[in-house]
Amino acid sequence: MPAVHDIFTQYLKLCTYCDLFWKSVFSKYPEQFQCIEGCSSCCELQSVNALEAYSIGINLQKKRLSGSRLNSSQTTCVFLKSDHCEIYAYRPIICRTHGLLLSNSESPRISTCLKNFTNSSIVIDLPYILNTDMLTTNLMKLNIAFCIVCGAKENASMRFNLSDIFSGNIPEFLKDAISL
Repeated sequence: MPAVHDIFTQYLKLCTYCDLFWKSVFSKYPEQFQCIEGCSSCCELQSVNALEAYSIGINLQKKRLSGSRLNSSQTTCVFLKSDHCEIYAYRPIICRTHGLLLSNSESPRISTCLKNFTNSSIVIDLPYILNTDMLTTNLMKLNIAFCIVCGAKENASMRFNLSDIFSGNIPEFLKDAISL
């Protein structure tokens, strides 16, 4: 049976794939991007799956974040501080794909940030449109495997609030995995 480390290594490969895809699209269509450091228009994520909670949790052990930015009406990501992501290096998969042209089998439309790809006359080559079906499937499988290995398969479909991760209020199975 794979260990937590093996599953996490595969997750990191998925993250790297997203990062490299983003870089390839940006290098092909740089004039179509308004995504720059300090833009936080897309930073509204509130929860993640167990594997991504683990990723954030193990990295938070190495980095102490200051201040309390939690409130019940918060609509921006709790890890956003002064329009900068405090967990950028280990941000979740969805954050790594914001700004890209995204497609999936459930919708005939391509979606992206409203600030990007605003030139309607440009023709985008198909290899530069990210089909999120593969990403979602692989992330789900890795998350299920992670939960099984952690002895918490019932948590495979659960979401974990970023505000809880920020404050260290996470389930015991995640605390145990992080302490390995």
